[in-house]
Amino acid sequence: PVLHKRDGPGRTKVSMFSTKLQQSQTHTYLRRSPPPENASKLQWTGNVKQHEFPRGRFKWKIRVCPSGIHLFDRNTGTNILLDEVQLEPAKWATAPRHVSIALTNACDLACPYCFAPKNGVSLDVKRLMNWLDELDGNGCLGVGFGGGEPTLFPKFAEACHYAVHNTGLAVSFTTNARHLDDTLIAALAGSVHFIRVSMDGVESTYEALRCQP
Repeated sequence: PVLHKRDGPGRTKVSMFSTKLQQSQTHTYLRRSPPPENASKLQWTGNVKQHEFPRGRFKWKIRVCPSGIHLFDRNTGTNILLDEVQLEPAKWATAPRHVSIALTNACDLACPYCFAPKNGVSLDVKRLMNWLDELDGNGCLGVGFGGGEPTLFPKFAEACHYAVHNTGLAVSFTTNARHLDDTLIAALAGSVHFIRVSMDGVESTYEALRCQP
């Protein structure tokens, strides 16, 4: 198997450990090779979403796709592609690998180049949670919340908490960071895996482009 670790938009091969792929009629195994006495074993079956190694280092979300079996650990960002294992199309994930969701059009900046409308419309949080459940159940690995400014979504912390604690999805969001105060940070603790901060410069350049101090 080829081990990949995500680094930016590309995929870089990383030699973290050597493995041996073992197969039976019902299971596919990824085993350390040569296996130590207490070697970890990853077991895949058609109805298993994730498996935790005995020592708890990784917790995998499993996605079956045309290129093989894709294993993703949302806590570390580690990706493993088992490209030797080819399964029939009926087992392929039906959801995209990653989905971006605009939670709201609301934003407190006035960037002249921004394409998003500023009418303050937001998604219904119950509908959003249903989408998260559906994406998770159909092989999606992660969601990225955006907008507008996602931290202005009325139920933002609640939505992130639901995604992390009720699904296997990785949660990220893109923000201007103006609202990441101590209260919001505390509310998001343990409910976000990656944060992207959007910046177009510093000091006078930032202020001119964002129309805010």
